[in-house]
Amino acid sequence: MRNSSPPRLLIAGCVLLALLLAACGSDGDDYNNGDANKPDSDSSAARDLVEAEQPADIAKAFFTSGSVLSEAGSVSSIAASSTTGDGPTRTPDPSPNPEPETGASPALTCLDDSEYCVPYDGFGDLAADAIPVAFANNETGSDSGETGDEAGNVVRGYVLTTVVDDFGHAATAATPFLGNRDAPIQFAVISNFACSHCNGYHTGDLHRFITDYVLTGQAGLRYILMVTTGGGDNARRAGMAAICAGEQGAFWEMTDELFLLARTQGMIAGFSMLQLSGAAAEMGLDGDALAACIESGAYEEAVATDHLQLGRLMGATGTPSIASKTADMDTWVIVSRDYETMEALTLAANGQ
Repeated sequence: MRNSSPPRLLIAGCVLLALLLAACGSDGDDYNNGDANKPDSDSSAARDLVEAEQPADIAKAFFTSGSVLSEAGSVSSIAASSTTGDGPTRTPDPSPNPEPETGASPALTCLDDSEYCVPYDGFGDLAADAIPVAFANNETGSDSGETGDEAGNVVRGYVLTTVVDDFGHAATAATPFLGNRDAPIQFAVISNFACSHCNGYHTGDLHRFITDYVLTGQAGLRYILMVTTGGGDNARRAGMAAICAGEQGAFWEMTDELFLLARTQGMIAGFSMLQLSGAAAEMGLDGDALAACIESGAYEEAVATDHLQLGRLMGATGTPSIASKTADMDTWVIVSRDYETMEALTLAANGQ
């Protein structure tokens, strides 16, 4: 009788074939799954992607702008969407937003029609031995010439601002100045480059007042950097950048630039050392010198302590604030910061 069972050799062969097929698996087919947007398992992108998944080999792949940079330096495009399959896949990190163009604020030269292009007179008639040591580099500055305006008494520079409150507490600090030193009314803007309300005020009412009454010689304006906990190190760095720009005669131009950076990039990116020096260079200043000045910490005490005390003793409880003082007043008084109030006070002081 014929045996109906398959020959032993045939059975062994089938078993061997089954084992070989199981060992090969089908991961590659599952990975592609007929989707043309997924990289082929043999492509360099897929190989680099798999290598990057291994903890010991993460450094072999660098993800940027939807591409994989292999260890050999070749760039291969990857699909932005995640892939499905038996194993996890890695989506490239999104590329950072391109930084907006810096240096939009006018450079310090009359040829560029800077609105602050008025003679620089340092600390004016202040005796040299009375100038704070940290501000020695600001004593002479760089004169950018006349504006052609009939208000020849309008200058930019520095002034020692002293405040004494009702309890006898006093503070004195060197503050940037713009306008007529002998004007019948003086204003102090108390501000913070990390303050969003200060940003809007600077580009709105303050700029309008500077144009109409400060640059025409009817009022003087000094700048106090009241850096509180808001903004932290970024705000302090920005404050020092402004005063460091003053060493190159461009404090007021830099205030415009800093608020521009805050609006377009945010204070973390906009007030980074790299961005500050780059923006200064775009303005026509020495960016490396500005960075070195910031890193030296020469004005850190002025920003973090001296100006803060001035603002508080003037009565400022927040930023932006405006204080005013006339010749017949013994101390500074906080007033409404709107343009109309400042205009009325100025006209009254000038007998108009």
